Amino acid sequence: MILVHVELEGIRRREFGPRMFQYYKALTLRHGCPVLPIALVFSGAGKGLDCPEYREETLGEQVAAFRYWRIGLRNLSGAEYVKGANPLGPALAALMRPGNPQRPEWKYQCLRAVWRAFGSTRRAADCCWTAWKRICRSRAARKSASGDCWSETGSCAR
Repeated sequence: MILVHVELEGIRRREFGPRMFQYYKALTLRHGCPVLPIALVFSGAGKGLDCPEYREETLGEQVAAFRYWRIGLRNLSGAEYVKGANPLGPALAALMRPGNPQRPEWKYQCLRAVWRAFGSTRRAADCCWTAWKRICRSRAARKSASGDCWSETGSCAR
């Protein structure tokens, strides 16, 4: 058995490496099994996918070296993640680099992909409609978001 620890980091902090190491030690001691540490970073930190290292020293000697996977969403291209059948891919893609479209249009495309992944159910419609209203707070954002529009009932209309 392997324990996967996913830490969500919204704001870049200097003490993140030491904190990940403390969590790693605590989880290893508590569960007695290997731990795979992963940081999901929502700010601009990281290089997309990388593996930073945290080191501890005592009296000038390295006593511990710890590596963890870091996924910096803002530095990944969302194009490949928006196409999958799993709704988590397009949901996270909305936080990644948009590529060609402008930010509101990109978020709209991601929302449509989440809608399709959920199978166009009423629950998906409600969720997507709420998110779409938040994305399109201004008229300018609505006008730039492709040719589709969302009706007040949450269904998609052309």
